Amino acid sequence: MDMIERAAKAIYESRNGARCKPWSIQTKAHKEPYFADAFAAIKAMYEPTDAMASNPMATCYNYGPYGDSDTAT
Repeated sequence: MDMIERAAKAIYESRNGARCKPWSIQTKAHKEPYFADAFAAIKAMYEPTDAMASNPMATCYNYGPYGDSDTAT
């Protein structure tokens, strides 16, 4: 399962709750909106934030384990 399908499945399960029908039995047509949402979400993660754009070295090397910048220099 590739990253977009993993994200689509997670979105499906999140929106439909624990008692939803299994992802594996859903039709391609039913999955398409979830794939579109997953693709958009993953694409957005590739776009740098303002903090990344203003100080790219800090985001690569100096951020803490949880993405906090208090350890950045």
